[in-house]
Amino acid sequence: MGVAPAAAYGWRRGGCEIVGTTASPLKPEGIVFVWSEYWSARSGAPVPAGVKVELTAVEALRLRVRPAPPEPQ
Repeated sequence: MGVAPAAAYGWRRGGCEIVGTTASPLKPEGIVFVWSEYWSARSGAPVPAGVKVELTAVEALRLRVRPAPPEPQ
């Protein structure tokens, strides 16, 4: 099964990214909390637990994420 961008699932609307939080460290795989659910996730680089991440793609039942940019002040 291929990788689909998150936008293909309608999860990117109005320029807003879907943001979740790492529930375990991603080394590069781990668990994230998105939409009140825990999901398996993969990141291109290690991400510690408790960090906000944004959804970039869906790989079957695994999310691909990256650290979310800082929120504007």
